[in-house]
Amino acid sequence: GWMGEHLETARGPQSSTYSLSQEIPFFGKRGLMGQMAERGARIAGESVRAMELEIAAEVRRMAAELVYLDEGLGIQAEDRRLLEEIHAIARTKYTTGTGRLENVAKIEVEQAENETEILMLEREGQVARAEMNRLLGRAPDSALPRITGRPAPGPAAPVPPDSLAALAEGRPEVRAAAEAIAASEAAVRLARRNYFPDFMVGGQYFVVERGMSESPEAGIDAWMLEFGVNVPIWRGKLGAGVREARQMEAESRAGRERERLRVQQEIVASEAHVRRTGEIVAVYSDKFIPRAEVALASARSGYQTGAVDFLDLLDSERLLISTRLAAAAARAD
Repeated sequence: GWMGEHLETARGPQSSTYSLSQEIPFFGKRGLMGQMAERGARIAGESVRAMELEIAAEVRRMAAELVYLDEGLGIQAEDRRLLEEIHAIARTKYTTGTGRLENVAKIEVEQAENETEILMLEREGQVARAEMNRLLGRAPDSALPRITGRPAPGPAAPVPPDSLAALAEGRPEVRAAAEAIAASEAAVRLARRNYFPDFMVGGQYFVVERGMSESPEAGIDAWMLEFGVNVPIWRGKLGAGVREARQMEAESRAGRERERLRVQQEIVASEAHVRRTGEIVAVYSDKFIPRAEVALASARSGYQTGAVDFLDLLDSERLLISTRLAAAAARAD
């Protein structure tokens, strides 16, 4: 600090002052604040980890969607081939006088619907690829390698209930809730420490000019050491701080239990979903598709010989295609 007007002293006029001070919290306060900050950083880290896992899961879901759309296009291409064969049979029967023109028209309507389904799947594929690029942080029109599907697993074994707790503990959300409890415990201890005083140490240096003084000490600078105590006299405020910290600790403990139960519920639901879809895939692969293929082959030969009506043949073809599409959806699921 500089004097606007020099302060006259016995040693001469004082022109400026230099001071330095340091606040010193009561023993243990800085350590508790450090613990709270460290726990907060860990909570943020767990949030990042949870975000990484969620994005990875979204990428896998979108990859499964792309696999399904590619498989659906293949099934629709097979549908186009079957419809062309049925169309040729119906036209031959019509030209030979054993069939009707309306059957040819019906199959042509089915062919038009097939082309529409192919166009819709192609459009959905474009949207899905753009979404995949967004998840990967790339431009929407960036090229993607073709994603090939893996064989879907069979029915999964049930998860033992006693292992759910161990599985839930590994989730970032649960670990973050545990860190929040530790941070709130440190906050309670810190609130109690606030009943104790903080300190301050410092020093000042006074610059003294010689001036007009004839004293032998004229122009000799002066200095001073300081020590202060910040006395916490507002006991009601401090008590409220302790109660608030305890309430936050209780809330953190309840939040961790709530998060743990939520994760366990997700695990149970996911395990049941995997097991159910695995059973559905097995039923489609082992029963529905083979039977639908047999039914179509039988209806086709029966229609050629006149033993089966055209609508029965068309229904058999629709059943086979819809069953294959449902099986593809179950595999992706």
